[in-house]
Amino acid sequence: MVKSCEVEFENNPLKICYTGRRIYGKVIIELDKPKVIKGLKLQILGFAHVRFRWDTQTYHDTITYLDSKVDLLKPLGKESEISLKPGEYTFNFETDIPSDSPSSYEGTYGQVRYKTKIVFMRPMLFDQNFCRGFTVINCLNLNTYGPDLSLPVHDEFIKHLCCWPCKSSPLLIDAKLEKSGYVPGESIPVTLSVTNSSKAQVKEISVKLSLFVTYKTRVHVKTKCERITLSECKITLSSNEKSEFKEILKVPPASPTLNQLCEIIDLAYQVYVEGKVTGPHVNPRIYLPVVIGVIPLGIPALGSTNSNNLEDYAIPPPTYQEASYMGTVEVAEEAKEDGDEETFVPMFPICNVRGSCLEINNNCS
Repeated sequence: MVKSCEVEFENNPLKICYTGRRIYGKVIIELDKPKVIKGLKLQILGFAHVRFRWDTQTYHDTITYLDSKVDLLKPLGKESEISLKPGEYTFNFETDIPSDSPSSYEGTYGQVRYKTKIVFMRPMLFDQNFCRGFTVINCLNLNTYGPDLSLPVHDEFIKHLCCWPCKSSPLLIDAKLEKSGYVPGESIPVTLSVTNSSKAQVKEISVKLSLFVTYKTRVHVKTKCERITLSECKITLSSNEKSEFKEILKVPPASPTLNQLCEIIDLAYQVYVEGKVTGPHVNPRIYLPVVIGVIPLGIPALGSTNSNNLEDYAIPPPTYQEASYMGTVEVAEEAKEDGDEETFVPMFPICNVRGSCLEINNNCS
């Protein structure tokens, strides 16, 4: 009987891997009773998968990014079975993470997931599988992303509430960001200006860092979307006079912006501003797009080229934290696989960039 089955990555206890790298590790198996098998295999998988309902039908799609198979044990000569005695067995392995693989993500209607799968092939029985998840990060460099993310971002909402002959003076909400590129660990200062000359009262303004996820299928082109709030500030207004605010949104551990590497899942981040207006009026809303990356803006590379490796930049080594908004997932293919109850949450780097991650507003959560 298999007492334990674990996968360890060399010098990497958190099992966090970057794309374009080779990973080394070992499989450690402990048996407390003799076991007869036809073979022992290791499969290292990386894939994106979506599944959702549209009207009365279910749509799904899968893209494979990594599928590495290693025979850890196989019968010798004419033998068809292998007899294992009680004790501990260790097997080494190595594989490459493709450079174009998307970062890990776990969502309501799909995921980008990476895992190891140890397969005990048993005579006259179904295979016994042990699955273990690990995080893959595609090191999105904000300095080379495309548009200049260091430029300020600005948008405004202006509207005359009601209509003629009851048309009021305008309600104006203006929102500004210092830049549009951030990494987890940074804070996003949001400057707001509210000028309410209308008869309606704006009681509250909420400012959110939101993740907008789009799940897609390729054959039958369908989409499913969800919006996830990562951090939030709320401002209470006491009068209709002109008011100005500067709020701080924390950027939590999060998967980098994803809009090119995966054909079936898009991850887009926005600063979302909404005013709560009294009466039968539509709430004013402003959307400011931001890009969440891994390598911060304005940090020089230690070498002469724009590397996509964190250690090649003049920043302190990051810490790693779980992306709690993704929730805990079971990486086993079936919930009740024999001996396999492993759960997993992807982890992402938290950078301390010029101390900005210490700027936390008490109104925020």
